[in-house]
Amino acid sequence: MNLLHKGWRSLLSNILFRAVKDYKECLLLEKRDDLAAQKTKKECEEFFRSDWADEIFGLLNINIDPEKLIEKLKAENNGTN
Repeated sequence: MNLLHKGWRSLLSNILFRAVKDYKECLLLEKRDDLAAQKTKKECEEFFRSDWADEIFGLLNINIDPEKLIEKLKAENNGTN
């Protein structure tokens, strides 16, 4: 794997990591009726369901159903993982 390929993989991985991190933070803040967190949560869910995220998952060889990812993150937030 050449350096450029590693750089792209790292960038794509970090995009997904950031979306998951933002989503988890929003789940915590949402409990306080934080409107900005609710908006960001919705945007993250739209991203997870998007063609762009699907393409990133594919390029990283990650096979995951976005609905199951969302459910898993919610369950982790509720302490029911």
